[in-house]
Amino acid sequence: PQSIFTIPGNELITESFVHMAGVESAIEGIGFGPAQIITQILAHGIWIADGVELTLMTALAASVGQDLQLSQGAVASITSIVFLGIALGCGVSGYLGDTYGRRFPVLASYLGIGCLATACSMTHHFMVLLVLRFLEGIFMGMGMPASLALVSE
Repeated sequence: PQSIFTIPGNELITESFVHMAGVESAIEGIGFGPAQIITQILAHGIWIADGVELTLMTALAASVGQDLQLSQGAVASITSIVFLGIALGCGVSGYLGDTYGRRFPVLASYLGIGCLATACSMTHHFMVLLVLRFLEGIFMGMGMPASLALVSE
């Protein structure tokens, strides 16, 4: 790269460095306002929604198992299948965030968690509940990395 000028210590300042310094100062000039606060709240809300959902399902797993007459292994699988979905959702999130922007996976996560949690509360069959919980885990995982990237950007 061509140097613009040399500073003491013989370090070269390039045009791209000056451009980046200009971008940084422009961002700093904009400051922290209502848009950033809303973004913070919505992005961190994914983590809150995930935590509430996992806590509620763990607390209610025994009574759900009793209502559906499930074995202890089946009750444990209802809770643990979510984590497989989260792992898959985290992987999908990167692709979706890079392709469609960070906001899309975050909003899809909210929609998916809400719809699938509602569907889970209405099902009376073990296999349907297992599939719904897995899909819900995918949506939970989809929002996590995208929300972190959105906040850091």
